[in-house]
This record gives sequence, structure tokens and C-alpha cells, in this order.
Amino acid sequence: MAPRFQLALYFAWRFCTKQWFDILYWSKARVLHSLMRLRNPERLTDHQLMSLLSWHAHQTEKATKHRSATASNARPRGFRHFDALTHYLREIESRPHLDASEGEALTWIRSVHAEYDVWRKTPDHINIKTIAPSAVSPEHSTTIAPDALHHLIRRRTSARVWQPRDIDDAILTQLIDAGLQAPSSCNRQGVVITVLKQSFPREQKEGVNNPFMLNNAPSIFYIAADPSLYPERQAPALDAGMAAQNILLLAESHGLSGCAMYHSESFNQKQLRQRLNLTSNLYIYVALLVGYPGEFPIKPRRMSHQMRSRWIRE
Repeated sequence: MAPRFQLALYFAWRFCTKQWFDILYWSKARVLHSLMRLRNPERLTDHQLMSLLSWHAHQTEKATKHRSATASNARPRGFRHFDALTHYLREIESRPHLDASEGEALTWIRSVHAEYDVWRKTPDHINIKTIAPSAVSPEHSTTIAPDALHHLIRRRTSARVWQPRDIDDAILTQLIDAGLQAPSSCNRQGVVITVLKQSFPREQKEGVNNPFMLNNAPSIFYIAADPSLYPERQAPALDAGMAAQNILLLAESHGLSGCAMYHSESFNQKQLRQRLNLTSNLYIYVALLVGYPGEFPIKPRRMSHQMRSRWIRE
């Protein structure tokens, strides 16, 4: 059989068995959850409810950064998000445990809700707290040396063999936090991180391949997201990728090395969700294998800036 024909058959098989499944999975999740959210918010998981609150709060706050309309305007900018925010905050009242665990986030969401009410009743008000060009915001009063961060980014590379050595729980917690601090589409915070800690000794197999690496990594970060929370098909994958990069860079600073496995289409999602005790609305996009390197990995040379970057001035 000609190689080109074999390749065509392979891609046809991939499209029929994998890509269509992903499209249908995403579409089903989007349609079902969109239909039930406002009508039946009690059916939402805690994470879905908090994610929707965070998204609508983000959009509501963004509306207040525009000049408010006259007080007589019954439908000011962002009113639909404000109404949805009001609706979901009522559902929060039936889940007091969320105030205990998500107090900081809910305090911010409620402050945005209150600010919008003031904003729409105050003609010409804009909710922007400006700072002088020479001033430094409190969050940026202590900076990280750009050269040091750039060096960390340049030296990061993937190891595929690790020492049989546990990673301290405090470091793992810090890595999780780094992933959760990553940007997310419209502040949806749809990413969920599950860490699998593997005990040693593990079975050693000759040759490095995916089963070997999954079996021998001291810790595996499974990064999932809920596609039903996103109107864009690619956005949850991008959110998972940004969380992964945060984790990999912080791991590098701790002397760890991580390897990202992108073959989410090859995971048996149902079995893996059951193993990790994840709800069926989550899709696992990437697995990060993290540990103390047992090899001296050589970073592949990057192509030149001339090949892969452009400068445009308008």
C-alpha cells in the first residue's frame, strides 16, 4: 500500500473516531448546560456555579469601567450579566458551605454586584481607579528581576526520567496554586487540577515511552476544564495550557523537571475521570509529569527569531 494512501487512511480514521467524538462531547455539554443553568441552577456543581459567578462578575465589573448611562435607563450596559449574577447569588444562599470555602472569591463577587448598582444610579460615573504614570501599584512594589525570569524560561526543558524521590507536599501545593493563578477566559476559572502522587519503587521498563513515563513520574498533574462553561471551543484548552506553563516554570525554580503529555485525545477520558474521581462534565486536556530529573536533558535548540517572529509597526 502506498505511503500516501496509508497516511490518508490514518487521518480518516482519526477524524471519524476521535475528532467527531470531541466535537459531539463539547456540543452536548454546551447545549445541555446552557439550557438548564438559569432555569435549574440547583443542578450545577459547586465549581460550575462559582465559575459562572466569576464570569458574570468579570463582565459586570467590565461594564462599570465604561461611562454609566442616565439613571432613567432601565437597560444599562451589562445588565444581563448583572441579572445573572443576582440570580446565581441567590443560589449561593442555599449552599452555605461555599461561603466557608470560597469566602474571598464571593466577597469580591458581591462587591462587584454592589458597585454595579451604584454605577448605574450615578450618571457619568466610570469605575476606574487611575494611578499616576510614575506610581507603582502595591501589587508590583516588589518586582522579580527580568533577567532572572528570562533565564528560567530559557533553561526550562523536559526530562523523561526521574529520580525515585517524593516531592514535598508544600511544593506540590505551591505548584497547584501557580496553575490556578494563571489567566482564564473572562475569569471563568474553569480549570481543575488533580495531582496523582505515586509511591516508589515503581516498575522499571527499558526504553522511554509514554507508558514508562506515566508509570515512573513521582507526581502527575492532570489539568482538566469544563468545556460547557466556554462559548469558544478552543478556550478551555488554552486555559489548561496557561495553567500548565505556570506549573512548569515554578517547578523548574524548585529544581524539578516536568514533561507535558498532550495526547488528551488518546486518554480514555471516562476511565481516567473515574480513577481521579472527577465529574463527567470535565475534560482532561494535559498531563504534566513532574519530578526530580534522573537525567541531564539537553534542551533542543530553538529556531531563530528571524524564522518564528515578526515586528510590525503601524
